[in-house]
Parts: sequence; C-alpha cells; structure tokens
Amino acid sequence: MDPVTSPLAAVLRVIKAVAACVLLAVASLAIIPLVNQHSDWPFAAYVGLWSAVVGWSLLWGVRKEMERMDRAVAAEHEIAVLRLALAQGGRLTAAQVARPLGWAEDATLATLRSMEHSRWITSTVTDEGVLLFEFPELLYDPARLPRPAGKPAEPAALHPAPAASGKDAAR
Repeated sequence: MDPVTSPLAAVLRVIKAVAACVLLAVASLAIIPLVNQHSDWPFAAYVGLWSAVVGWSLLWGVRKEMERMDRAVAAEHEIAVLRLALAQGGRLTAAQVARPLGWAEDATLATLRSMEHSRWITSTVTDEGVLLFEFPELLYDPARLPRPAGKPAEPAALHPAPAASGKDAAR
C-alpha cells in the first residue's frame, strides 16, 4: 500500500492537524498577557511565537501531504483509464469508463477532463451526440499507415544491427 494513501497516514494527518490547531490556539491565548501588559509578557511572547511557528508548519505539512495524496490518486485513476482504453481499442465514452471501474459519473468526468487537459486524450462529439474520448497514442498503429511504393516497412535506422560479439568479430 502506498505510504501516502494508507490509513495510518490518514490518521497521522488528522493528529497533525489537531496538534496544529491546538498550537495555534495556544499562540492566540499567549496574546492576552501581551495586551494586558502582564509581567510575564516576554515568556508569553516566546510561547506564542513558537506555538504559531510550529502550528503553521504542521498545517503546511498536512496540506503538502494532501496534495501528494491527490496526485497519487489521480495517477492511479489515469493508469486505470489507460488500461481500459488499451483494452477497448483507444476510444471510450464516460459510461464505458465508469461502469467497469465502479466510479461515480463526476469522478469519471473529472479524470477524463484532467487527462484531456494534460493532452493525453482528445474528446469529440459523435453524430449521435455521444461524448467520445480518444487516445491518439493508442490509436496510432504504424503498420496501418500507407507507405509509398518501394519503401521498406520499417526503416533500418530505427533498428540498428546488433553489435558483433568477440567470436563473430574474429570470423
């Protein structure tokens, strides 16, 4: 299991967020002696400052962990969609993604739109009004491309000859 999305990581994020809130509350309470010009104001300022710094640091760390978790989940979703598209021939509708993966319509469309935004896929509307998502890299098949007469099917430059071994070089 991914350490970012594990249940233990979620519990630790909650604990960090609660601790951050407590520290920020302590920091705000430390202002009272400063306002009242109490004799312990240097100590209150010290406690308040450090509570605020540590509290904000914890909250910043939790936010970063949540962003990493969101990216990890998005990557897992994209991989699932790519596998499905490969199995389906490179063209899918949102329903063809949602049903087999068991996703809600909103999550499916969000993933497909994200992939479209990152240029993985393109979308078109068919004559019947169906939103079709196409995966150009999966649709591309060099064997189907027309070749001019007399051209080899695969250029030799793309497939260099294997290096000669010691035995072959001696012959």
